[in-house]
Amino acid sequence: MTQPGLIQRLFLPPASAGKGGLAGIREQMLSFLLYAFSLLGTAAYIGMLLRSIRGGLWVALAVSTAAFLWLLFVTLIRSLPLWLRAGTLLAIAYVYALTRLLAGGLAGEGQLALMVFLVLASLFAGLRGGVAALAVGTVTSALVGALMSAGRIPLPSGEAAAASANLAAWLGSSALFLVLGGMAAASVAWVVRGLENALGEKGGLIEQAREQQTHLEELVSEGTRDLQRQSRELETAAEIAKLASAAPDPDELMGRAIELIRERFDFYHASIFLLDDSGLWAVLSASTGEAGRQLLARGHRLASGSASIVGWVTANRKPRVAADVELDPFHFKNPLLPGTRAEMAVPLMIGDRLLGALDVQSTQPNAFSQANVRVVEAISAELAIAFENSRLLHEARIRLHDASGRVAGRWTEPWKKLIGAEEDTIVHLEPREGAAAAGPPSAVAEQAARSGEPATSTDRKEVAVPIQVRGEVVATVMARRAGPGEEWTDDDVAVLQTIANQAALALEGARQYAEEQRRLAELELVNRVSQAASQLVNLDSLYRIVHSQIARVLGEADLMIALFDAASDQITIPFLAKGGEITKLEATPIGEGLISIVIRSRQPLLLTEDVDRAAAALGAKTIGRLPRSWLGVPMLVGEEILGVLVVQDYESEHRFTDDDTALLFTIASQVAAALENSRLLEQVRRSERRQRLIREITTKVRRAADMDTILTTAARELSLELNANRASARLGAPPGALPALQPKDGDGKGRSPREGRK
Repeated sequence: MTQPGLIQRLFLPPASAGKGGLAGIREQMLSFLLYAFSLLGTAAYIGMLLRSIRGGLWVALAVSTAAFLWLLFVTLIRSLPLWLRAGTLLAIAYVYALTRLLAGGLAGEGQLALMVFLVLASLFAGLRGGVAALAVGTVTSALVGALMSAGRIPLPSGEAAAASANLAAWLGSSALFLVLGGMAAASVAWVVRGLENALGEKGGLIEQAREQQTHLEELVSEGTRDLQRQSRELETAAEIAKLASAAPDPDELMGRAIELIRERFDFYHASIFLLDDSGLWAVLSASTGEAGRQLLARGHRLASGSASIVGWVTANRKPRVAADVELDPFHFKNPLLPGTRAEMAVPLMIGDRLLGALDVQSTQPNAFSQANVRVVEAISAELAIAFENSRLLHEARIRLHDASGRVAGRWTEPWKKLIGAEEDTIVHLEPREGAAAAGPPSAVAEQAARSGEPATSTDRKEVAVPIQVRGEVVATVMARRAGPGEEWTDDDVAVLQTIANQAALALEGARQYAEEQRRLAELELVNRVSQAASQLVNLDSLYRIVHSQIARVLGEADLMIALFDAASDQITIPFLAKGGEITKLEATPIGEGLISIVIRSRQPLLLTEDVDRAAAALGAKTIGRLPRSWLGVPMLVGEEILGVLVVQDYESEHRFTDDDTALLFTIASQVAAALENSRLLEQVRRSERRQRLIREITTKVRRAADMDTILTTAARELSLELNANRASARLGAPPGALPALQPKDGDGKGRSPREGRK
């Protein structure tokens, strides 16, 4: 906006300096006239001041001074109301006209001054003001004429005296003023109204232009935002593409990419989930903030198709937006992210192949628009391509530059588990009939184990040969010759190397056989549980078999089987093996304990250390002493959860592993299937018994020959089949008219209903 000019600063008050329309014109005109009257009034006041001082007219001087100061006040203080400033101007014009009328009579300029007063009133007060001024001017002219003609007011000197003394002349002049003033007031009002209409139309056009300008600015702003969003999207995609080459490790790429996405779009939390090899689990692979670090350390994962946003997206391969997570049934409330109010997840896909999902969260509801979905989809596509390229590049580099180390790594862990040690095993061959005995490692043996090559001492009395399986040193054979001249030759070392190679083949075969036996044992245990689950009808026996089989796999641990009834929202524990004792617990409402968390999340929960702190972090409320290791897996049949299978240890931390979780999840699925089969079987049995009862009674009734026999047979069979003590049947008779029937034996003695069925 431009600064107001000098005229505007002089004539307009601050509040109306930028005001348009008729009000602005009136204020400008009023300020101009006040300044003009102030200049003229200054000269008149100076003359009045001199005359009053010489003549001693102190009252007139005081009145003149007050009037002049008031004129300066309303002229300079532009923030005064319009009616006050305009009233002052009209008062000055009226006083001046009255003075001229008294001084000059009909021959003076008094009538003209009254006409100016009339015009000013019409300009500033409209038609009503003009009519009022016309009335005041007419009355003033007539009143002055009457007073002059009556001699009450001195007549002016000169030729004007004769005319001013004639009352008829005054009345004619007043009538002429009334006519001309009325025409002038109407004309000015008409001009003012036309000007007001014109200014109104101009203001409407200006307002319309402003609205159009505002609309154009909004369009430009929206276009600018779209361009900025597209620019930000392109920049983010370009930076992710750069990360693919700068961070060849996929884990590093995902970590840096997710931080970039969260920072660039100001998300509350962002995570990347990748499907495991089975395609059943979306495993958290990268996450932001402290909550992300805790979830990664915990090995957080979500089942595909589970009650979670990520589970829904990985199952349906479509984006999903939870505008308000409190209203979305698929939102999984994570205690580590209490500020989440909106969540969005999009699939990570390469062609038709699903890699995982990109999940972002916000602290504001309705934070994700359709434009945000498109942007995140575009980013996820670039991220999927970058991740896949990084993964392929990483695998290629590993195959080309670190093949031996990767292969060695695959064989290190099985051998360490087999020998039960973190260091290499060294076998000493001593001269006592070739017996093998363990001893402390020597420098030569350690050198052979590190280098993977045979090593001898400086005096060649001692030799060490590594035993390698697929390039990994799993054992070291060391031998010593103590006699003089019995140093180890190269041929001797070659013979030891050949023996070590043969020993390596034998050891690898033994290790593979032991591992296969262990896997067969686990499969056999799972098979036993599966057979028991499919054959047993008695659930108590099923629970005991599950307990014994789990104890064979995991060792002695407390087992709890908790059943969940969704209709009553209650948890029942029909089997609790704790400290060697087996008990049951009554039904309780679902609460906020660890079992309730597993039921709501439908996800396994493994707590291996500091269970108190971990449970508190999950928002679980517990009572009494907690175990040191806790593992719970849901028992699911499709999307329906039947309960939770829990193993716990009150003595040791790190008691259970992820492999135990997978095994227990398999067993829980079989138990859930058994529970569902038992429920369905019970329904079938009840239905079959009801149909059989109806069929038998109908057959016997049809064989009856008369009405009494039919009623008697129906009552007897119902009494026998339904185990009723008494039964009666009647046809159209009042109660008590027919005797009650009770089953009798052949001697007429009463017998029990069960005996009557034999």
